[in-house]
Amino acid sequence: MKQATPFYKQTFFIAFVSIFILILLIVVITFLTSRRNKPEQSVTLSYEIDTRTMSKKEVEDLVNEYLIPTLKKQVSDRELDFTWQYNETGIQVFTVTDAQTINNLKKSNTVIKLQLPAYVKIKELAQRQESARKLQQLALMLRKYAQDNKETLPNSLDRLRKYDADDLLAWVSENVAYLGKDISSSDLSLPIAYDKRLLEKGIGTNVLFNDGAERFARPAELERLGIISLNP
Repeated sequence: MKQATPFYKQTFFIAFVSIFILILLIVVITFLTSRRNKPEQSVTLSYEIDTRTMSKKEVEDLVNEYLIPTLKKQVSDRELDFTWQYNETGIQVFTVTDAQTINNLKKSNTVIKLQLPAYVKIKELAQRQESARKLQQLALMLRKYAQDNKETLPNSLDRLRKYDADDLLAWVSENVAYLGKDISSSDLSLPIAYDKRLLEKGIGTNVLFNDGAERFARPAELERLGIISLNP
């Protein structure tokens, strides 16, 4: 015959289960209360940078390739949606999250602000180098044209299409001002093209000369070359 469980053991088991359930309820209530005490808030992170010398694409690249990925690394355990806008004086990035995450973002933002000018300088240098490389490609195309046309330069860069093996003219049409019209290929010291997009930044631009040389010229030299005028 099976022996009945003693009453005191049943009482102890019921008390243990009751205490466990009570503790579990306290933990759940505490967690839910803490969540309610940490409502999500919006935050704006601002970056002072002169965007007047940047194209829209350059600003987009700066935000999408550097700012937002760097911010996301600081909150790798959270999936945050970032939006942004910019004006002449800087870029503003927005998100909505809890107070602790906002605090972490603000702390990391101090470092990002310090690193941002260096990142922009690196991007500008890379853009300048890419421009120089493409102007040198343009010089080769112009030389081939001159060899086939009695050492004369084309009146328009559209005449170079038969020499455009690397689809360079698409970039040239957007970025290059051509000065070679009515210039003989023997006038080696004359400028024949420059990067007008770089010129818009106000610090100088890459200039291609008739001898095939390319160099970055500052405003004073650009004035001597007749490309710009510094006089009002």
